[in-house]
Amino acid sequence: MKKRNIRILAILLIIAFFFSFIQTRPYSVRHSTVYTNDNTLEIELYIVTNRFFVIHPDQYCKEIIQKHRRINKLSADTTYQIVLFANSWCFKKGYSCAEYEYRVDNDKIQLEK
Repeated sequence: MKKRNIRILAILLIIAFFFSFIQTRPYSVRHSTVYTNDNTLEIELYIVTNRFFVIHPDQYCKEIIQKHRRINKLSADTTYQIVLFANSWCFKKGYSCAEYEYRVDNDKIQLEK
């Protein structure tokens, strides 16, 4: 009985460690493409979320866009196409969980679709 409890506890600790490890890296950009025209900038981002499900994907995408614009110091009007994947395996197989298109005008982020 004691050995069984120890095994169950060890399995639970391994699972807890696994989930905490996944959450330490909230997302990673696996692929990005930038298209420029005369006055427009179009950016495609393929993002692995490292989560089983995203509760508010719209707000999640807006936070990613804000961080991307801050890091890259973008000020032009931009169109973002964001493709979300649950994990690396889904990215390799091409199973996206969501696709969004946003338009950013004067730092206002609006969903296109």
